[in-house]
Amino acid sequence: MPERADRGTPGTQRLHRRAQGGSPYFFFMQVDSNEFVILGITTEGKAFRPSDWAERLAGVMSSFGGGRLGYSPYCFPITSNNIKSVVVNAKLKEIEPMAYGFLLNFARDNELQVRHGRDHPRDGTDASPD
Repeated sequence: MPERADRGTPGTQRLHRRAQGGSPYFFFMQVDSNEFVILGITTEGKAFRPSDWAERLAGVMSSFGGGRLGYSPYCFPITSNNIKSVVVNAKLKEIEPMAYGFLLNFARDNELQVRHGRDHPRDGTDASPD
């Protein structure tokens, strides 16, 4: 009987097959755009739960300042086409690699679809460390 570690878990096999199949959704990626988007849709096409997952995930990366709690310009929730999502700025990898890895692992572990974001900065969200 082959060892399980050699075959990987069924979920891992499914993820690798999907990533190799040319899908626009990927898990282990080289970011060549300014951002990527974690969609609230699983690789099976189901809505991810709980419904406020995007706000919760972005809240982990939020900061407190000026008497207010605010989302980071490097990680914030959006809703597009009625799909809750989280936008992650690629600069986060340079600024806080562990946080960047946490977000990618969250998407992978929960089998969420991930796609490239915009190639240009979003209005009002120029995430520069200066």
